[in-house]
Amino acid sequence: MLVGVGVAAIAAVAAFAARHPAADRPDDLRAGVAAVILYGGLVAACGLGATVVNRPANTGYTGLLVAAGARRDEVAVAALAARAAAVAACLAVWGAAGEVASVALGAGLDGPLAVHALGSVPTMLLSLGGAALASAAFAPFAAAVIGVSIHVVAQALVNLKAASDAGVIGDVAEPAIDAAYAFLPRVVVSPMISRLQAADQAPLAAPRFEVNDVVVTIPSSGAFSVAWVLVWTAILAALAVVALRRRPL
Repeated sequence: MLVGVGVAAIAAVAAFAARHPAADRPDDLRAGVAAVILYGGLVAACGLGATVVNRPANTGYTGLLVAAGARRDEVAVAALAARAAAVAACLAVWGAAGEVASVALGAGLDGPLAVHALGSVPTMLLSLGGAALASAAFAPFAAAVIGVSIHVVAQALVNLKAASDAGVIGDVAEPAIDAAYAFLPRVVVSPMISRLQAADQAPLAAPRFEVNDVVVTIPSSGAFSVAWVLVWTAILAALAVVALRRRPL
């Protein structure tokens, strides 16, 4: 259902973009698809991650599998892998829908949009891992909120780092920001979303960031940032597996 809602939203965005001049249509479409990927991806990632541990354990499903001979870590890994695949599939479908819409608008296949959809996968898997870990101790709704909170904090950290590099934050705070950025997880920023944000053309997915009335441009992420997000995702997923192994059945 969520996938269909996202595709319908992208179709509506394409219809809206078709009413604008041809030169403006690609960015209008990109901004809309980026919003679908962001909000729909968070709903999918946090909603699925929030039930990795608690719901199967509370309903007795985990105990049934263990009694049948499965190891707890195998159950947890399988649950995480299935949910990660589902999130990636959602993003892939929405990315493909965006490409179809781009072709329908006469702009051809959109490379920057494809890169953005691909780059969103690690970011959403990070929230999935956080929600999965939280599901060991909290109910699904609370675990989902924690997953969203991880995304918000990771995005805020990227914004603060960009502001620090731009020199619009006091020197006192810079060491703390640099240390947090070096250690904590961050979001992946695609070149497309960086450009749209700088031009204030994606108010839903990436609103313009200002500090002290100075517009701060958020740079696109490099390969190390992508790898760092994946490392943190693996850490959170591993902790979720450990939590399931120690949770009473």
